[in-house]
Amino acid sequence: MKNILLYSLLFLSLYSFSQEQIGDTLFIEYDNSLLTKYTQPIDKYNYYLIKGTGNKEELVYLMEYEIYRNLEPKNVQCLKKVLKKSNAYYKNNKLHDSKLANYLGKYVIFLIKENKYIKVQAVLEIE
Repeated sequence: MKNILLYSLLFLSLYSFSQEQIGDTLFIEYDNSLLTKYTQPIDKYNYYLIKGTGNKEELVYLMEYEIYRNLEPKNVQCLKKVLKKSNAYYKNNKLHDSKLANYLGKYVIFLIKENKYIKVQAVLEIE
């Protein structure tokens, strides 16, 4: 009986760790003045650099995962407003990269450019 209880508790604890928490979804209008698209030459993946990020030790960017065509967003937000909501700004319109990555990491993010919905994920790179 003890073994069954022990195995049940072990299974439940492992199961709870394996569940990925998915936050709310952010649909953000693509803004050419704040985003710059780059293609990594070796692996051919696309990423989007956010203006104001990239201090001496950290860099946050949005990595592209998939492109969708037929989504129906309920609420499309402006990137400037999303950045302000993150409370990651400090002097001279620079962004605190780790704060921004933590904020954006709570969401499933789609950039909307023309009729494409680009699924991206915030990535924090530390040098």
